[in-house]
Amino acid sequence: MKTLVIFGNSGLGSEVKRTAQLLGYENVKFFDDDETRSEFCSFSEFLEYAKPKQHVIVAIASVAARNEVYTRLQVAGCCPVNIIHPAVEIHGSTILGHGNYIAFGSLISNNTIIGNYNIINSAVLGHHAKIGNCNILGPFAFLGGNSKVGDMNRFDLRSSILQDKKIENENQVLPLTVICKNYKSNNKLIGFPSKKI
Repeated sequence: MKTLVIFGNSGLGSEVKRTAQLLGYENVKFFDDDETRSEFCSFSEFLEYAKPKQHVIVAIASVAARNEVYTRLQVAGCCPVNIIHPAVEIHGSTILGHGNYIAFGSLISNNTIIGNYNIINSAVLGHHAKIGNCNILGPFAFLGGNSKVGDMNRFDLRSSILQDKKIENENQVLPLTVICKNYKSNNKLIGFPSKKI
């Protein structure tokens, strides 16, 4: 029996669970810091349950929290798996890390590179786009061809980065924002064209 433990039992968690069931996971359990929504009382109780190579995925929509949880899970010897909805279209030559959730309706074009622990929620990645680790691409986000996204960025609803542009780490791209130039780290961006706030 295929078993998966999902960290985070919210709306995103239920979406990940349904996708995992479509992929053949018959036994899906939740861990959440809200004990009323968790099947484990504490992280240490989960570690007692977990077998080596336990399949896990994090369904938490906070880039900082995702990074922290995945770090603890790797130390514990767990195996972060990709959960990819069967309706996702992935074109050839994509390099894919682990611990990623790719939701229904996403389109991943050719020669893309996707790191670890990302949420790609009905988003589009153009050809040769590259994203690092622990990013969240909200619904209908768009990464243009040959764009580069670092680590721990959050792209909100319908935000985008134009082709050949680069954004580094820990940025928040607010809804409907279009990134038209390169950005370093630690920015909050809004508008078309994008500007710092």
